[in-house]
Amino acid sequence: MKTLTSFVVLTLLGPLLYLHPAPPALGEVSGGVLEDVRDDLAYAILTTSDLAEAFRPLAEWKTSKGVPAQIFLLDGEGGVLSSYDGRDEPERIHNFLRDLKERSPSLTWLLLGGDSEIIPCRRLYVNWTYQEGSNLEEDTVISDYYYAGLDSSWDLDGDGVYGEEGEQDFGADLYVGRLPVSNLTEAEGAVQKILRYERDPPPGMWAFVRWSPHGQAQRA
Repeated sequence: MKTLTSFVVLTLLGPLLYLHPAPPALGEVSGGVLEDVRDDLAYAILTTSDLAEAFRPLAEWKTSKGVPAQIFLLDGEGGVLSSYDGRDEPERIHNFLRDLKERSPSLTWLLLGGDSEIIPCRRLYVNWTYQEGSNLEEDTVISDYYYAGLDSSWDLDGDGVYGEEGEQDFGADLYVGRLPVSNLTEAEGAVQKILRYERDPPPGMWAFVRWSPHGQAQRA
């Protein structure tokens, strides 16, 4: 199922006492779940070992233009899913992101590198408080915002229903985007499109227009 979450790459992701002597090389994949994390990390890419190489050029590009980036693996030994506890995969990812943000307070952006069958979304409840017998399929929406709001578990009462009234955290700690790719070919193609656009954006009137505080277009 293709995720409903729109992808936006913004040019503008337990406490640890780990210190490392030097940051890893540009675009380097993290060797362990939180090993060798850059002190100045700003942009995290979460993906799988099968897709990681496709995202390396993007991590290198972001880092070279002043947005320190690093790739973190979801799978494999030392990956997020094998290193963190949780009732399901989204909760394990959420717990990892909370630790990563605490380890690197400068972290601002998170790119989910994979479609929802690779990096699962979270179903969030949208009908106030869950009542026994409610239809969870109809009363929930698929969302990646769960990975943006890290101050709450989104399930404070532990009933397995995420996002009930009072459980949400809409004060985003990370700007989250997703590249909904399913294989290496798709990932490489999507990353190359991003790089081509960022390195040499096409000309157009958009470059000569600025927006007023009231949302009106004006000549730059």
